[in-house]
Amino acid sequence: MGEAKPPYSSGRFYLVSQRFARSAADAYTPDDSPFFFLHAGASVELGLKAVLCRITPALLVDGGSGSLDRSIVELVGYGSQSLVVRRGGTPPSAPPRRPFTVSLARAIARFELIYGVGTLGVTPDQLDEIKAARDMTAHGDSQSDSPGSAMARVMYSLATIHDVIAPLLGSTPERFWGDHYGFVQRAKRISQNNVRSQVEALYAAARARFDAKYAGLDEDSLRPLLDAYPETIPGKNEMPRKCPVCSAAGVATERAAKRTIVTSKDEIRIARGWVATDFYCSVCRLVLENEELVKAAPDFDPWEYVEDDTSLDFWIEDTEAAVLNEEHGPEPSQD
Repeated sequence: MGEAKPPYSSGRFYLVSQRFARSAADAYTPDDSPFFFLHAGASVELGLKAVLCRITPALLVDGGSGSLDRSIVELVGYGSQSLVVRRGGTPPSAPPRRPFTVSLARAIARFELIYGVGTLGVTPDQLDEIKAARDMTAHGDSQSDSPGSAMARVMYSLATIHDVIAPLLGSTPERFWGDHYGFVQRAKRISQNNVRSQVEALYAAARARFDAKYAGLDEDSLRPLLDAYPETIPGKNEMPRKCPVCSAAGVATERAAKRTIVTSKDEIRIARGWVATDFYCSVCRLVLENEELVKAAPDFDPWEYVEDDTSLDFWIEDTEAAVLNEEHGPEPSQD
């Protein structure tokens, strides 16, 4: 009796997600916008399913399929055919139908239940736009008469989501995108123009509030206020950060993260640390409510590095990469 094998694998999901993402990058032109939107949405859905499947294939179960218990059993590798074999019988000539997996919307919901709301790095509206663009295209509708701006927004969301997914699967964005990585980074910067405008408006409003309230104070009088511990009591995963508008000690929620950096000796290495996912200043009342705004914020470094600390639990994916290769095959190729 062999070991039970689930009908789906995390590695397979991720490989197909990678192919769809690269196809979307190839199709980044208004003339091919339907192809782009379909493949961008498929890549996000399959990437999220890869993460869920790696935790346990049972997270892929579609609860509305009408046969929830059977689907769970089959997805963890104990389907009806394997039961017949283990009992000494003859398996049916036709293979059983694979259980349905969750939709994109349900995959997003389950991912956020595990990792937290907002951890994909994009807003609910941006997630809705990916789903809507894919669904409208699949049903023969047009996204817009001029799809360029919608493509830029979806490209930004696609790249941002895979920035989050890649480390969870023992990979990196550079390896995921391959030769497309340079273009993807440029596309992200171009599509950030609207976000940058939003941040600039937030900055201007915060400066106006600060000037109106503290215009009569000199630097010596202001310094104790700016250096004081934040009025709000930091909670779990919250740490003080310098406000980019008024220089006061604000508060940022942080998550453990890694990034690729180039050292002073032109060596490429993986740096570990904490990255801010939001920011609040109680002095000028600047609020950057999500990671997208934080990334676009000028004069604000969202990173705080941890030197030579590889033993903490949130770097466990470093050692799990080898396990992924053993269970689901090697890292997807760069072809």
